[in-house]
Parts: sequence; C-alpha cells; structure tokens
Amino acid sequence: MTTLEEYKFFAEQFSSDSIGVSALAPTSAFAAREMGSEVARTTGRKRVLEVGSGTGSIAAEIAKMLGPDDELWMVEYNADFTEFLSNRVATDSSFAAVREHTHVFTGSILDLPEEATAEKFDYIVSSLPFNSFPGDFVQQVFDLYQEILKPSGCLSYIEYMGGRFLKKTFQPDDAVSESNAITEKMMDQFEIRKTPVLLNVPPAWIHHLRFGETKPADAERLELRPRDSFQVADQRFDWDALLFVGPLLAWAFARKKLWPALLAIPVALFFRDPDRDVQQDQKAILAGADGEVLEVATVTEPELGTGKWTRIAVFLSILDVHVNRAPVAGRVSKVWHKGDRFEVASKPEAVHNESVYTQIETKNGPIVVAQRVGAVARRIVNRNKPNSLLVQGEKFGLMRFGSRLDIYIPAGSAEVLVQVGDVVVAGETKIASYT
Repeated sequence: MTTLEEYKFFAEQFSSDSIGVSALAPTSAFAAREMGSEVARTTGRKRVLEVGSGTGSIAAEIAKMLGPDDELWMVEYNADFTEFLSNRVATDSSFAAVREHTHVFTGSILDLPEEATAEKFDYIVSSLPFNSFPGDFVQQVFDLYQEILKPSGCLSYIEYMGGRFLKKTFQPDDAVSESNAITEKMMDQFEIRKTPVLLNVPPAWIHHLRFGETKPADAERLELRPRDSFQVADQRFDWDALLFVGPLLAWAFARKKLWPALLAIPVALFFRDPDRDVQQDQKAILAGADGEVLEVATVTEPELGTGKWTRIAVFLSILDVHVNRAPVAGRVSKVWHKGDRFEVASKPEAVHNESVYTQIETKNGPIVVAQRVGAVARRIVNRNKPNSLLVQGEKFGLMRFGSRLDIYIPAGSAEVLVQVGDVVVAGETKIASYT
C-alpha cells in the first residue's frame, strides 16, 4: 500500500469513527521518532507496548529501533486497523528484525491479555486521545500503565496542540473537564520531558512520563538522545533560535528591510549547536559549557548542605557556544532557582546572580551544575526535570548572551584537571577525574 492509499484508508476510518480515531492523518515520521526517542537510546533487551496503533506509522518507526531479542506489542481497538497492521508487520521491511516477536491485539487496552503483561514493559508509546474519553476511563488507563511499566520505564504519548483548549471551548462538559484534570495531574507529577513536533497533522506535543523512581545506574544503559535542534546548510541550531530569528525575518519581509535579515545571522549563530565527540568515561567529569575556566576553589554553600565542595566555574563570552551539557551520567534528583542579582558574570559577585541549579546523582556521588546569568544574559534554559536520566555529554539546556556555568563536586572526591585560564569545550574536555 502506498502512502497515498494509507492516507485514504485512514481518512475512511476517521469519517466512520471520528471520536475513536481522533486524528486527521497518520502520525508523521517526525512525531513517531520523537515518541520512540526514549526507546531508541536504550541498550540491551527491551519490551515495548504501543497503544492505539492505527495504520502502524508509529510502530514502523519504533520497530527500526528494536533488535531480534526485543518484543513489540501493538494494541488497536479498530478491527479494520488491526487487519491492516497484521499485513504491514508481515510485509513491511521496517519490522524485519523484530517480526517474530511482534504481536497485534484487537481490543481495549484494559483487556490486554495476560500473555502481554506476564513481564513488565520497558516503554509504553500511546496515541490514545485522552481528552476524548471519560475521566474514569482515562484514570483506569493511567493506572494500568503504571502497573505494567518497570520502575525505570517511560510512557510517551502524543497530544495535539490546542486539543485540550478546543475540547474545553466546544465541549465544556464535566467528562471533558475531568479527563483534562487527570492528564494535567499526571504531567505535573510525572513528566520528565515535553517536546513540540510541528511537522505533524496537526502539530503535536510529545509527553514523556516516568512513574517509578529511577537509579543513577539506569543512565548507564542509555545512549545520547538525539539533539532537539534543526539544521540549516551544515550548521545545527537550538530550537530557541526561532524565538529570535523568526521575528527578525518576519520584520524584514513585512517592512522590506534588509538589516533585520542581516541581524538574524549573528543572532542565529549564538544558538548554534555543533557536533561534539563525547567519549563516555564514568571516571571523568566533563565540562558543561564552552569557555574559559574562571575559578577553581573549595567552597561551602548553604543550598548544598554543610559539606565542602570543589567549584569549577567557566565563563562564557558572547562568542562561545552557549549549549550546556551534562558533565556526568546519572539521575536528576532536584532542580531549583536561586539568586536575584545581575552582576557581570566574570566577577566574583556573580555567584549571587540569578541561577538554576541541577543536582545529578551518580554512582560516584552527587554533582551540582549551576547555570548563572550575567549582566546582559537574563535567560536560562534548563530542560531537566526531577527523576529524568542524563547521559554524560548530553545537551540539557543553554544560556542566552553570555554567562557562567559552575560545577560543584564534593571536595576530595575527584582530582581537578584544569586551572584558571584554561579553555574548555562542553562534552569533550575532562575537567576532573574521580579518585
């Protein structure tokens, strides 16, 4: 079946059951890959459950991430879709590696057979339109997901942008409000990441939730996540660039002026996200930012307890890459804000500037990363959430327009490998080594 025929088949199903299908077209490959992004970065054997499989557009992308020892279950309520799915599994080369361990179940997710749940899943990928269902059903589904997921497992589900707002506006009944309240509660409690996908019909949010408590060692089973960036020519840029470059280009077009378009070039370069050759080394602590080592000192800080810490501060000039990367692999245990000053980032007083702290638990002990604003830089982007897992060298945020990044290491636990004045590269330079 060609792509055109698949879209036609999907449209026919939508016209006969718009509530059940609840989508205008099959999920795009871009959204499908993001829904499977946590699956893709996990090494070793894994079990994956996909719920609301439709024509299999998501499952086909996930199947490419699986090996012959992995297992894939697909659940679809619509019998016409499951017939299509079974044929796709049998003929689509995307399923070649995992075909013998792929299962298609027709029915409600709440009726999943014991054969499927005999062993808990590592990942659940869900396309169920939660804001189209009654609240009690939504609660039952989330309860089931928590029951059949491993403690370190992850639920990824798609939600169309504006979907909850439209439901509240055009269908303002108690059932819709109840289901929305349940999903919002789940996100508040368990969401570890949310990613927009604009290249989908309609554009969507992909939510990633983790219900159980992770351990630092769980991060060692993961590979670097694909970067949330876009490419123009041979350069990659963080998505935050669009917030600044987009208005400049729109202004240039609307006013027929050249200078806003020219200004967009250096602004975009500030958000560049170049490739980095990250060498995983659990004994090493890597630089979290590009720049010059500003300070190496033994300090105490009330926010971090009564013990002493080695603080390694790196100053980022306006010309440096401002993407920040995890210095170690581990579990994010805490993220908090502190400070209210805006001193020049290179001055000692900048330690009291507005900052975002991220505490990472590792098998070697805790590491704390502090992103600090400067006199001009007033915006910190931190995409970490408690209970999320970071791979060493993984991108987790950025700082806008020149700042500093401090890494705190328990004093005496590691040998410092840099000194004041050294130039470091995020994700590549070893700044310390555990003793």
